[in-house]
Amino acid sequence: MTNRKRRRSAGASTTTPPLGLEPFVAWLQRAAQFFKSGPEAQDAVQTALERALRSGATIRHPRAYLAQTLRNLAVDEARRVRASGGAALALEEVEDRLPSVAPDQETTLLLKQVILGLPPLYRDVFILNRFVGLTYEQIAARQGVTPKAIEYRMSRALALCQDALRD
Repeated sequence: MTNRKRRRSAGASTTTPPLGLEPFVAWLQRAAQFFKSGPEAQDAVQTALERALRSGATIRHPRAYLAQTLRNLAVDEARRVRASGGAALALEEVEDRLPSVAPDQETTLLLKQVILGLPPLYRDVFILNRFVGLTYEQIAARQGVTPKAIEYRMSRALALCQDALRD
C-alpha cells in the first residue's frame, strides 16, 4: 500500500464532510457503489469530499458538483487502467453506471411553480428563451420591443427566480 493510499484510508474514517455537504454523503456513497466496491468506493467518496473542501468555492449545487466529481474520478480511473494495459470499463459504460443528477419530482415541481409565478411580462420572455430557444432578437421582434428590453426582462426573470429559490 502506498503512502498516498494509506493516508487516504486512514483519513476516510476520521474526516467529516465539508460544511453543507453532510446531507449528500449517503447519496454519494450509494453513487460510488455503481463503479467501485468496498474500500475503493469509500476512497472515491473521500476524494470527492476532499476536492469539494479544497475548491474553497461556495458550492451552489452540491449534488451536481459531487456527481460530476465522482464521474471525473471514474473516468480518470478507467483511463489509468487502460493506459496500464488492464481491462477497464469503456468510458461510456462508466457514464451509464453513474446515477443521474436530474432533478427529482419535488425539485421539478418547485421550478415549475417558480416559473409560473413570474409576472407574465417576465415569464413569457423566460419561457421563449429558455424552453423554446428563441434569441432576444427573435423575442423582441415577436413582442414589438427592443432586444435591450428583452435583455432587461430576462435579467429580472432570472433575479426573481433566484430570489424565490433562495427562500
